[in-house]
Amino acid sequence: MADQIIAHIRKQADGDSASIAQLMRGTFGVEQTDRAVWHLRFGPPVDDLCFIAELAGRAVASLRFWEIIVAARRQLLLGPLAVDPSLQGKGVGKALVRASMSHAERLKSWDIVFLSGDNDYYPRFGFQLAPPKQFIWPGPLEQRRLHLRELRPGGLATLPVGPVALLPCQLPDQ
Repeated sequence: MADQIIAHIRKQADGDSASIAQLMRGTFGVEQTDRAVWHLRFGPPVDDLCFIAELAGRAVASLRFWEIIVAARRQLLLGPLAVDPSLQGKGVGKALVRASMSHAERLKSWDIVFLSGDNDYYPRFGFQLAPPKQFIWPGPLEQRRLHLRELRPGGLATLPVGPVALLPCQLPDQ
């Protein structure tokens, strides 16, 4: 498409924190951590799975992953995906999701990726809605937003019959 933008995708660096915070505010507003999914994001994200999309040296999108515990095994939680509002719908977010998912598959450390997101966006990357009431997590769960995708063939078969709790890998500092 003519309105698609090709951005440079790279691993997040220590100096990117301010740019990521700005992208998060622009994408989600100041109340971004009020959603229940944030109760799973304690501690640092997975360093090898934090990416930035840049245009002319400026961060225009970011994507991070956190490890979570599902049925006593470490799995991944994708997100948040933050894209500069002026570039949304231009392919930057799609390129970032594709690149990061490909990298997660190559690492071969997890069976499944979970996310809380829009039904019309994530199925194009192989995500499917989680079966109703199969999973629970801290706080209210919007069943129509919880998606999952195998990173390894047979990954979903490793899950017990639900309900299964999605838990943070680390607890918040007391």
